[in-house]
Parts: sequence; structure tokens; C-alpha cells
Amino acid sequence: MSRVRKGRVAQKELKIIPNDVQVMIANNTNGGYSYHQGYTSFYLENRGDTEVLRYEELRPLKRALEKFNLVIVNVLTEGYSIMDIANGLRISQAYEEYFDLVLQIDSESYDDETYIDIEEINAFILEEDDPKVFKKALDSHLYTTIVEQCVSLYREHKLTDYNKMQLVQNSFRLNSDDKNNFWHDLDLEA
Repeated sequence: MSRVRKGRVAQKELKIIPNDVQVMIANNTNGGYSYHQGYTSFYLENRGDTEVLRYEELRPLKRALEKFNLVIVNVLTEGYSIMDIANGLRISQAYEEYFDLVLQIDSESYDDETYIDIEEINAFILEEDDPKVFKKALDSHLYTTIVEQCVSLYREHKLTDYNKMQLVQNSFRLNSDDKNNFWHDLDLEA
């Protein structure tokens, strides 16, 4: 993906993305996601609901796409990949972390990815056996979505891995009493 030349890393040449490229995004929050600006407006009621937008309409959504509140799940215009869109929006690091940690794809294959299933995040949470990889994901752009999904899976009695629960709990900037009561407080809310 990148080459070292004279002590500097040469970045892969960015593909110019026309404004009319059609991109499908999905809501990755555990609630609704509403957006209204100019002529663009949409409401995604549930996690997994999708909307098709033009590339130019994604620019104001850059932060939500980078934090995985919204996820680029497909590029409908032929000749463009998810990484092309992420590179154009300058949020490629977030999607590289997703492909590397969640899908465990090597960097040479990032550009081949044309579809993201947001349920793969839950599969990663439940199936990842290496605590170092899980901790690395908590230290990445995936932090918010992983914590949200861990809470959701815990409430559904699907997340029972004590080590993962400890890693999530310790990732919060709380005093030790609040950290220790986090999962217990979730039980009380239910």
C-alpha cells in the first residue's frame, strides 16, 4: 500500500471521486440517526437501516463515518471501493483499523473490499479470543461502537466473557468505584 522512498513514506495516489458516486451507508447506533442539512435529509430508525447518498453528501457526515456511528457499507457505482471513499473523505485510518482488526484482512486487500456487514462487529466482540487484539480495537476509532455493542450484547445476555468486560470497563475514564459498578449498574437499569 505504501512504499518507503528516501526515508519518507510515499502515500498511495488518491483516486478522484466524482460527486455523483452512489454510496450506501448504514446506521450503526443502537437508536435512530437523523440528519438534516440543505437538501439532504434522512432518518435511520434502527441499527442496520441504510440510505444511499451521493459522495458529495457524505462530506458533512465525515465525523459520524469516522466514529462508525454511520458506516460505509457499499459503493454502488462501479469502479470504486469502500477504501476509495474513505481515502477521499480522509478517514481511511478508521476503515483500515476495521479491516485489520475486525475482518483480519491484510493491507494489500483493503481496496478489494466492496461490502461491510455491520453485524461483523458483534461477531468480533463475541468471537475474538486474543485480549491484545480486543484491547487494540478499544484503542482505535472503533472504540465507541465496540463499547455500545458490548453493552447491547451484555443486556441480551450474549456477552459473558469476563476478560472482555474488564477491558471495556477499564477503558472508561471513571474513578475506580464507578468502574467497578459499571456492569452491575447495567443490570439494575434492565
